[in-house]
Amino acid sequence: LGEKAAIALLNMESFSKIEKVYEESGEVKEGNVIRTEPEENSTVEVNTEIKLYISKGAKAIMAENTVGKNVSEAEKILREQGFLVKFQYIEDPDKDNGIVVAQSNSTEVIKIGETITLTVVRNIETITITVPDLTGMNDIDKIKNAIVSAGCEVGKINEISVTDKSSLGVTWQSEKAGTTHMYLSGET
Repeated sequence: LGEKAAIALLNMESFSKIEKVYEESGEVKEGNVIRTEPEENSTVEVNTEIKLYISKGAKAIMAENTVGKNVSEAEKILREQGFLVKFQYIEDPDKDNGIVVAQSNSTEVIKIGETITLTVVRNIETITITVPDLTGMNDIDKIKNAIVSAGCEVGKINEISVTDKSSLGVTWQSEKAGTTHMYLSGET
């Protein structure tokens, strides 16, 4: 309930001695009543003085400046101070990945619970992998080595029993030889 509405309601009930006390509150919207003394729904004599505790909103502080810190450390610091944190990313080949290069509201006193935006370096590196041709190869260690040397991971290998050993070897592979794939670094 807002301050004016609360006072009007008390006046309608014949309470005219109203003291207003303003205090910070992160839970109650600025200008709304936090609580009363005596408590709401108490039985009191007419014209008893009523204290209305009215929200000034959340406490305002200067957020710690986290520019130059690792994004995880910066986020932890700001969340511990009571702020929400969101991110935007830029590429800067002269800076390391994950470093905060800018912070919104870094020179202002702001209310706890507000959102601070961190600008973080995220340099995108791509890796191109070309699938090797394994057909005809019959040494399992050489096959695995060819796969790993191409930058791939060894997946499921199906072995079958045969009586004619001269026909052994890779007869089929799930990715066609020479196929190229591009990945963001860390996604392979």
